[in-house]
Amino acid sequence: MHKKAKLYLIISLALVVVGLVMTVTKMAADKPVLYVFLPVGAVFFGLFLISAFLADEADQHTKEQDEFTKQMDGPAGKA
Repeated sequence: MHKKAKLYLIISLALVVVGLVMTVTKMAADKPVLYVFLPVGAVFFGLFLISAFLADEADQHTKEQDEFTKQMDGPAGKA
């Protein structure tokens, strides 16, 4: 798992926990803006899932592009 994916997971879990605590204990009843923690945590969890599943694909694409660039710059390109 890459650093960004770990960061997204940590932020997601922290925000979801804070959001659940605010919702269950009714601490945010006076300030409705505090209910935003739970959905923002869900958004960061979505970012985590996307980055975790696509990290290997992005690495593979980078390797393929590097190989393609090396082939294009090979002996045929020098005249």
